[in-house]
Amino acid sequence: MKFDTHNNICIFDTETSELHPGTGRILEIAAVYVSRMNGRILDTFQRYFNHMDIEKIPAKVSELTGITLDTIREEGVNPANGLADFFAFVGNAYTGAHNLRFDLPHVRAEAKRQNTYPEYSPPKFCTLELALRLISPYELINLGDGTAKGMYKLETLVKFFGIELEEAHRADADVRMLYQVFCCLYERFEIETSGQSTFEDWMNTHYQLQCMPWGKHWGKKWGNIPQSYLLWAQDNMDFPIANSIRNFMGKPLKKRQWE
Repeated sequence: MKFDTHNNICIFDTETSELHPGTGRILEIAAVYVSRMNGRILDTFQRYFNHMDIEKIPAKVSELTGITLDTIREEGVNPANGLADFFAFVGNAYTGAHNLRFDLPHVRAEAKRQNTYPEYSPPKFCTLELALRLISPYELINLGDGTAKGMYKLETLVKFFGIELEEAHRADADVRMLYQVFCCLYERFEIETSGQSTFEDWMNTHYQLQCMPWGKHWGKKWGNIPQSYLLWAQDNMDFPIANSIRNFMGKPLKKRQWE
């Protein structure tokens, strides 16, 4: 597989102590560095962050990820050093995550705390957005966790593409699965465009979704959804959904929400 782009590709994932970047801390960060020439993994990255100001990790987080206070104390590095290593690993590669709107604010918040910033500001992408563009919710309806939004979780897409499921909710395992999902999504894009579009086209094209992919109105076309809900959704949902609603209403967004 060859990606028609001038940059290599970096896919990363984080595990955090809390959901909100203002209070949550990065416990683990992992990444794979992918060749644009053949799609193969050139290098891998993984660090635990040993935050000395953290006295405990919430039990639910440890249960979900397996990361405990002992883990970061015994295997973790100084967060500033770990973050600098991560930025050096990424370099100027196209950088993506699954639900980038979660991972990127955590990285930015940690960078601000540690006063550690990247040399480059590489172009970014979100595999959740790419999946929303390329896969209909009807294709995923029987694979998720029973919730509409669960249809586009990483574990669901892993099942959809027939990828071997590894230990979920560990950054190093998740990022390996995400790499495979990313490659499958790109293959699907190439098939749909008959190979006539480039990688940059894939990254930059704002696809128009035809129906709501999740929420209480999932599966409905925009014209069949109450306008009050559309007004709320255009300001609160992920970019492809928000932009598709705004296109339908004649008010397209001019940039991605996470930039």
